Amino acid sequence: MRLAKQGHHDTVLSVSQLKNAVILVGMAGVGKTTIGKYLAKQLGYAFLDLDHQIVKNTGKSLHHLIAEMGEDAFVALEGNSFRNLDLTQKVVSPGGSIVYHPELLIQAKDTAVIVFLHDSIKNIRRRISNMETRGIVGIGKQSFEQLYNERLPLYHSVADIVVDMHTTSDKVAIANLLNQLRRCLLAPQKTPQGDTP
Repeated sequence: MRLAKQGHHDTVLSVSQLKNAVILVGMAGVGKTTIGKYLAKQLGYAFLDLDHQIVKNTGKSLHHLIAEMGEDAFVALEGNSFRNLDLTQKVVSPGGSIVYHPELLIQAKDTAVIVFLHDSIKNIRRRISNMETRGIVGIGKQSFEQLYNERLPLYHSVADIVVDMHTTSDKVAIANLLNQLRRCLLAPQKTPQGDTP
């Protein structure tokens, strides 16, 4: 587990600097939804999965949307959906391709902490059994390894905190992440409940 602190996260923040949202970025299969729901519960925030919201709003699976619209149009849809979100007191899990909209993530830093959940290719591939039909932008044009290597520097470039999930247990990683987030979030927190995923 590595918490990579950048800029204001190295110091004690004033009230005016505190954030009120968390955005989780990372590859499909890294655990954004599972971890996001747990973080939201612990922080007293609402949880929002942007992919699930897009599926609900369109009535179509991600795989179907990408095939029907094309990747560029889908990425544009994803960006517009993110742009219209109210991030206040939310833990948000957008799709992995949101990183192709770095301007939106940089703008979101005004109110949100961006967390990159980083894991090894081996671990991620083990979790994804439906690689071809999951609805991953870019997977039809290149291998998963190529896509991983393409996105890795993009995730790093927008992240306030980097969590290396492959260097320790999920329980330890998430506990340390919560401690870090509680130092830079403004909203009141609930009493911790439940088990770490």
